[in-house]
Amino acid sequence: MYRKESVAECLAQHTIGWSATCSVFSTEVKAIQLAIQQTLCTRGPLHTVWIFTDNQEAIRVIQNQKVHTACLEASQALLQTLEEARGCRVQVKIRWMPARKDNMGSNLADKLAKQMTEPEGIPTTDPTILIRETKAVGRLMDQDIKVKQTRRKPGHGVYTYNLDRALPGNHTKLLYDSLSRQDATILAQARTGHNHLNSYVARINPQVTKICECKEGAETVAYILLVCKQWDHLRQPLKAKAGPRWSDMSHILGGWSDRCVRHTGQRASQPKDKWRPDMKMVRASIQFPKQTTRMQAKNQQPAHLATRDELQPHAQAEQST
Repeated sequence: MYRKESVAECLAQHTIGWSATCSVFSTEVKAIQLAIQQTLCTRGPLHTVWIFTDNQEAIRVIQNQKVHTACLEASQALLQTLEEARGCRVQVKIRWMPARKDNMGSNLADKLAKQMTEPEGIPTTDPTILIRETKAVGRLMDQDIKVKQTRRKPGHGVYTYNLDRALPGNHTKLLYDSLSRQDATILAQARTGHNHLNSYVARINPQVTKICECKEGAETVAYILLVCKQWDHLRQPLKAKAGPRWSDMSHILGGWSDRCVRHTGQRASQPKDKWRPDMKMVRASIQFPKQTTRMQAKNQQPAHLATRDELQPHAQAEQST
């Protein structure tokens, strides 16, 4: 709000952020910065601008010329704008003005500010104006994590529940009823984490290392399916079947996930009540570990890592049984 003598004029109104992630302090600092920018755009050089605020902490930011950790982004922008004003030979003077009911300017500014928070108001979309305090965002994330932890089933099965958010559900019957005993065993090992891979065996036997035989990472289900370079020559059919949902372990192993598509922001899976597992994807995810033989017990595995040529007849033999 700009005031000259007894005439007050509203030059600009903005919604700076949400109350959950933008404090009153950050709002006041950002408002001062925007007010200075407004004068640089609308007034000529060689003049003095008086800005009044009822926030003493915001005045200290300007006096000390230091970035305030509580509103890092807003205070940095304010100090930078002050430098621009000095370069334009504009003198900026900040004065404290107590918020009182009999203060006409304060009351008018408060009224104009509240107009932008009304339901029919149009939010500001300029990303350079909006503020999200890092500390406040972190606090909301911590709260969300705590809520999810309280909802999560305690004790055993945490790995499986994280993999498949639709549990418990009837889709597990659909998953296993259509599979052979051997395929169902491999799928159960992958979905529960109880298998013959080094990461699980090392939890039972401390003498066993959890590192994969490729020596580049811990041998987990996700590592075998998605990463391990030993099996790159076998991974292409699985990767082609997964398509844009490659790396989504829930989808690959027949589970429901709340992942969103990056470019649309929409969930990749249908709502739980309409969703069904992609059995073609599941069968492809079973065929891959069958070819690697890593889901088999040690006494059932080859004595050495199979090469590309050696794995071909082994896979054909499994398909014929």
